[in-house]
Amino acid sequence: MARQQGPSPQLKRSQEAASYAVPAIVAALALVALGRIAAPLLRGQVEQLLPALQRRHMPTASSSGQWSSAEVVQTAAEWKQKPGSAFTAPVSRCSIAADGEVQLRTPNTELPFLFNLSSEALPSKAQSCGHCDAPVGDACNITRLPHTCCGVCQFDSRFCSRLYKGEGRSEAAAQQLLAAGFPLHDFTPCELFQRIRGRTLWFVGDSQTWHFYYALECFLREFAPSLRRSDPVPAPHMPVLATARQMYCKKWWPVPPECLELAHGTRVCIVRADTAGEMVRAVLPTLMEHVPGFQHDLMVYNTGLHYQEFDGNCTSTGVCEVPGPGSKYLQELEELGAFRAANRGSLPATVWMDTPPQHFPGTGYYVGEFHADCVPWKAWQRGDALARGGGMWNVAARPYLDQLADAHLRTWNASVPLWDSHMPDECTHWCQPSAYHLWLLLLNDVMRQSGIGGRVLVEPAAPRPQLRRRPAQQLEGV
Repeated sequence: MARQQGPSPQLKRSQEAASYAVPAIVAALALVALGRIAAPLLRGQVEQLLPALQRRHMPTASSSGQWSSAEVVQTAAEWKQKPGSAFTAPVSRCSIAADGEVQLRTPNTELPFLFNLSSEALPSKAQSCGHCDAPVGDACNITRLPHTCCGVCQFDSRFCSRLYKGEGRSEAAAQQLLAAGFPLHDFTPCELFQRIRGRTLWFVGDSQTWHFYYALECFLREFAPSLRRSDPVPAPHMPVLATARQMYCKKWWPVPPECLELAHGTRVCIVRADTAGEMVRAVLPTLMEHVPGFQHDLMVYNTGLHYQEFDGNCTSTGVCEVPGPGSKYLQELEELGAFRAANRGSLPATVWMDTPPQHFPGTGYYVGEFHADCVPWKAWQRGDALARGGGMWNVAARPYLDQLADAHLRTWNASVPLWDSHMPDECTHWCQPSAYHLWLLLLNDVMRQSGIGGRVLVEPAAPRPQLRRRPAQQLEGV
């Protein structure tokens, strides 16, 4: 019988290749399927795959620039319950790592978040005011001023976009400031929150400081578990802090202080006080006595404009004199400085803010006619020493600054060019956003430079983490 021969070497190699081909094809198909699932994740499109998740394991940057996985929450209420988590602000998109490091969002060409008061970015009026019992709007059957409850990011309806429809005054102001070198895109609420974290940031001053506070409160809104405002002291002591009055519905109302509670033992508060005398006689003693840990807080204060009725030294021809030693302004500043020296251990770290510029015709200052068309400061433009030095109130206060504060918030020269974004028919207050939002940037800078508040490490905005490992273009077609 003829012997049966085995397969030829060529056939054997073909059979071996076929035996490897099937698993290879299966593996390739699996890789394609995996790639199609993973690609959106690698492109930072987690939301498209997991829209219902409010917390995720997402990459965060450490100080070494390496990315690691950590739980990230996106609501202040949840972060309050999980203090060990990282937090990503839902609108501004800045992040705070579990170790406190701040991560900026990737740069873009949009309006800086600081100046973005679009309806898409802000809480609605229902969200800000839905809890209020008092009527709002034009109703006058009220028991207190409506704005004490309603509310966060409402700005007393002083939006530039509504007052000057279609004119883009806020956008023009932002572009003007960017062109002047102010890094508006790099400043996020995460950085300012970390700087004041665990403390109360107090604003004390006149109506300019009040509207500055509105900008602060709205800027930090993403860190508020609730938009319901609160009282800074127990109810029996609230009237003592209401030293100022405001006309509403043909009646003068006391202006009570208010606060917004933020996450992790942090809050921001405003107390209206038009003069240094009111601060010494009422505001500071009350806060010292009835606010636990007041000496560990932070405070920004100013007074000046309301001394016009006592020490107004400007004429309609444009001649102004700096208030002298006999003026009520300087006498009360001396009193305030002495009070601070005597109670240094019971008072917070303090920042004195410039008295802001006005833009009335003639001197620039208010000289009796409130309604006017605002004009640039001609004296400032031509380099006048008094105008460039801060105007009459700031020049007068300068010798007292060391007694009044630990740091000086210089807003004057940065604000003088913003003459075109005041409220209609008056040249003192600005519409929002404008000068007040610039002051937030300047405040953060002076706190950082003077060591007031917490030390904050800011990681610059960087490409998305996968770009450090594999260029995005290599993923095309995966």
